[in-house]
Amino acid sequence: MNIRVCKDPGEGNRWQEFVDRHLESAHCHRWNWKQVIEKSFGWPTHYLMAEDASGTRGVLPIVWQKSWVFGSSLCSVPFLNAGGILAETELAKQRLLGVAIDLAKRVRADHLELRHREDRELNLARRSSKVTVVLPLDPDAEKMWKALDTKIRTKVRKSQGYGMSAEFGGEEFLSDFYGVF
Repeated sequence: MNIRVCKDPGEGNRWQEFVDRHLESAHCHRWNWKQVIEKSFGWPTHYLMAEDASGTRGVLPIVWQKSWVFGSSLCSVPFLNAGGILAETELAKQRLLGVAIDLAKRVRADHLELRHREDRELNLARRSSKVTVVLPLDPDAEKMWKALDTKIRTKVRKSQGYGMSAEFGGEEFLSDFYGVF
């Protein structure tokens, strides 16, 4: 089992193909987050990929957050609530964990935070201060509306009265986005 740090677009394509076919993947595992984090925050990324003769067997996106205020830490992936080890085999899972721990030691990180939605049987310390709520979406909007609590529906109706709207687009909305952000 070989663990490599992925950097180029070809490796990114293999990474994304693995994520796309893995049933436990989350949007946080997507290759494009690498560029978002690097360009937005200037933090180095270490996108670890486990491979053997059969191909890609696992991935682990790691971001090195360096701050004079908060210190040095490795996280998979900051600002998102998932993105930890994604592996097909126990060997790939253990090797990715081992390389992540070695990386944390090498860069002298204060801690390593792996963000998993489920217990991956890694016997690691766990935090319970964050909660993720997932609501399956039904294609029937009326059914979804009726499934909401009466108080929530009232709040939504009240909000609709303020003339709020949602628009989708690209660069033409960038200055508006930053104004709200």
